[in-house]
Amino acid sequence: MYTNLPHPMLKKSAWSNCGASCQAIIELAGANFAQVGAAADYDAATAGALYTLLTNAPAIYTVLDVAIYDIHEFMIDLAPGGGRFLVNGYQGGYSGLWWCGASLNGANAAARPLAEAWGKGQDIQQKYQTLAQRLRNLLWCGTWGGHTPGGTTAAAVWNTLPFLPDDTRVTHWVNTDQPIRIKVTRFQVAAPPLGVPMGYATGSVSAALAATEANALNVFAVW
Repeated sequence: MYTNLPHPMLKKSAWSNCGASCQAIIELAGANFAQVGAAADYDAATAGALYTLLTNAPAIYTVLDVAIYDIHEFMIDLAPGGGRFLVNGYQGGYSGLWWCGASLNGANAAARPLAEAWGKGQDIQQKYQTLAQRLRNLLWCGTWGGHTPGGTTAAAVWNTLPFLPDDTRVTHWVNTDQPIRIKVTRFQVAAPPLGVPMGYATGSVSAALAATEANALNVFAVW
């Protein structure tokens, strides 16, 4: 029944967790995503450099693949015109397609208000700096048992991020010296993916979301 789908990465199971969702976007985008240099690692000592990377305005539409080691992976679109977009799935929490606005059941209840505020392909530029600050604060904690210079615990910082509050993988590391590290891979978007809605060039629609060929998302309501 679904043999005519445009790409196997448009299958619901390909978006079941964070890493799978990011990989699906990369595979769907294909040659439209060009990796820029090598992936870079950040820790407490380089938290400021991460914040600079996240907040610098790119000249070319850029997508960041951001991985919090052992915990989560997500994508951020940086449009030259100022648009900012967040795309992610979460193991045991929600599908990447659900986050992007597909009508899928089974999302964790705690994730619903986060998707309304940060997901569904909406431009988050008005609160994007807050997201960048919170990721910097997480690194400042140093370890999952640590805290920011102001005394906020790593677990408390995590719960301010728009991913999944009180995730068991985070609470498992609380009160330990497990280091917090973040890896970022940069991609430049060479051309709009097939089927991208109008508005891509102005940053009014997420390139990563467009890479899912958004007009096919309705398929997943019946899968």
